Amino acid sequence: MASWLLSILAGATEGTTGAKGATGSQGVAGPAGAQGPTGAKGATGAKGSTGAKGVTGAKGTTGVKGATGSKGVTGSKGVTGSKGATGAKGTTGAKGTTGAKGTTGSKGVTGSKGVTGSKGVTGAKGVTGAQGVAGPAGAQGPTGLKGVTGSKGVTGGKGATGTQGPAGAKGPTGTKGATGAKGVTGTKGTTGSKGATGSKGTTGSKGVTGSKGVTGAKGATGSKGATGAKGATGAQGVNAWDVLVKKSADQVVTNNATLQNDSQLSFAAGANETWYVELLLSYSGNNVNGDYKCGFTFPSSTGWVSYVGDSTTADVINLSTGIRISAAASITAIALGTDGADTPRTFSLQLMIRTTAAGTVQFQFANNAAAASRTSTTRAGSTLMARKLG
Repeated sequence: MASWLLSILAGATEGTTGAKGATGSQGVAGPAGAQGPTGAKGATGAKGSTGAKGVTGAKGTTGVKGATGSKGVTGSKGVTGSKGATGAKGTTGAKGTTGAKGTTGSKGVTGSKGVTGSKGVTGAKGVTGAQGVAGPAGAQGPTGLKGVTGSKGVTGGKGATGTQGPAGAKGPTGTKGATGAKGVTGTKGTTGSKGATGSKGTTGSKGVTGSKGVTGAKGATGSKGATGAKGATGAQGVNAWDVLVKKSADQVVTNNATLQNDSQLSFAAGANETWYVELLLSYSGNNVNGDYKCGFTFPSSTGWVSYVGDSTTADVINLSTGIRISAAASITAIALGTDGADTPRTFSLQLMIRTTAAGTVQFQFANNAAAASRTSTTRAGSTLMARKLG
C-alpha cells in the first residue's frame, strides 16, 4: 500500500515530498501470507433476448442458361460376347469405339447477387448479476528473498472458500535502496484451499437444433451364422398310434364262407411284443341269411379280445365283454347280421396280445353262409389302429 494512502487513512496532511534517496538494498522477503478465502460468486444474470433476425434480401435474377451444345454421335455398340454357361462368366465382347463428345455450350452469364438485407438489431445484453462481497484481505507478511524455484508441491484438495480476512495496515515504506541481486526463489508455499463455488447462474434457453445430417448408407449384412444342430426329437405323444390304416376302397367276398385276408387292414409284429389293437369296421351284405363274419390271425400270443356290433338276429346287439386268448394264433370267427339291401352296418373290436414269435396281425372276413351271388363287403373307411406297449 502506498505511503500517501497511509497518510490519508491516518488523517495527516501530506507535506512536500523530499528528494528521493539512494535505493537501499532490498530487504529479505518474508514468507507469503496465506491467501484469504475467495468470496462467493454472484448469480449470473439472465441472458437477454435475442434480437429479431433481419429481413433476407431478395435473390438476384439468375442469368440465362447458355445453349447446350449438340450431342456428339454415339459410336456403334460393339458386339456383346455370348453368355457363358452358368458358373464361369463368358467373355465380354470388345467395347465399341465411343463417339467424340459434342462441344459444350458456353456458360450463360451469372446474374448479379441480390442486395444483402441489413442485419437485425442485436438484443440488449442481460443484466450482469452483482458480484459477491470480497472478504477482507489477510495481513501480508514480509517478502522473503526469492530463492530457486522448487518443485511444485502437491496441490491440496479443494475446500470451501472462507471469508477473506481484513487487510492489515501496511508499514511505512523505507527509502528504496539499490536493487540487489535477485536471490534464490524460495519454495512455493502450500496452496490454500479453494473457496466454495458460487451458485450457478440461470442456464440460457437452448438454441435451435440443427437439421439432421444425411443418413449413411446401410452397411453390408453379415453372413448368416451356421445353423445349430437339430435338437433331439421329443418323446411320442401318449395318444399316438404306431399303426393307423384306413381302408381306401370296398372289398367284396362272394359265395365263400372261408375267412379271407383283408387287402389293407394288417401290420407286422415282432416276437415278445405287447400290442393293443382297435378295429372300427363298416360292413354290409346283400342277403339276410348270408350275413357277414370276421376274425383276426396273429403270431402265437396270449391276451384277450372284446367287441360289440349287430347280431345275426335282427335288431339284437352282439356283445362280448372279454374272451381270453391262451397260446393261440387266431380268435374264433364272429358272425354279424346283414339285410338284403347291402345297408352299411358297424362293428367295434379291441384286442390285446403278447406275441411269442414274429408275424402279421391280419384282419379277415367272409360270408357267414355261402351261396351263389351272396356277397359280404368290408367297406371303405374301415380303420385299423394299433399301439405297441413294449
